[in-house]
Amino acid sequence: MKSLKTAVLYGVYLWIIAFVAAVLIFPIHDTHRAFFESIMPVVISIVTSFFAYKYIKKLDENFVKESFLFGVTITVVNWIIDAFVMLSPSPMQMTVSDYVQDIGFTYLMMIAICAGFGYVAKHFSQLEKT
Repeated sequence: MKSLKTAVLYGVYLWIIAFVAAVLIFPIHDTHRAFFESIMPVVISIVTSFFAYKYIKKLDENFVKESFLFGVTITVVNWIIDAFVMLSPSPMQMTVSDYVQDIGFTYLMMIAICAGFGYVAKHFSQLEKT
């Protein structure tokens, strides 16, 4: 991986931004839970796209591999932070099963988004060479 330090830092930033967004819209969680559950993946996908772009634009090669590893790294960073914040005995006190079903599985989209960015970057770099 070109820059593990940058990937971890971006993963932390992503988590903070998503957490702040969740706190800001949390009042609708109980009254409009489906809407809350729809907003959060949109926020995560936008922020993931932003950081994926920032990371991938500094690459010269291995776009797909690097972006996939970037996606895995930011996903793992988010899972680790969530483990301290969401799982028992934490303030949220979720079970692992509840966490995976409610939040954890959603984070897999970070890997898909980053890999997609890498695939596109690879093909655009090939076009520029011709």
